[in-house]
Amino acid sequence: MSVAAESRADLIAARAAGLGIGLIVFMLTWSVGARITERLFDAPAHAYVAMGMALATGAVTTIRACHRLGRATDGAQHAIPASSLPE
Repeated sequence: MSVAAESRADLIAARAAGLGIGLIVFMLTWSVGARITERLFDAPAHAYVAMGMALATGAVTTIRACHRLGRATDGAQHAIPASSLPE
């Protein structure tokens, strides 16, 4: 496998991990936010407020995690140099 293919695979894996982190934050924010907002707002409003908070925090976390993990894979050193692999 070439170094370019490895770095592309690492970037895809970093983005997938960032998406997973964002989805976890979305679910936790939605669950906790729904419990908190149902005590503060009336019946239809608390669901919209909780979903809005969850979408905002999930989207921001996904973007930041993808960016941070993608940046970490750009400068990653590969353990096995391509010249030492058998043909």
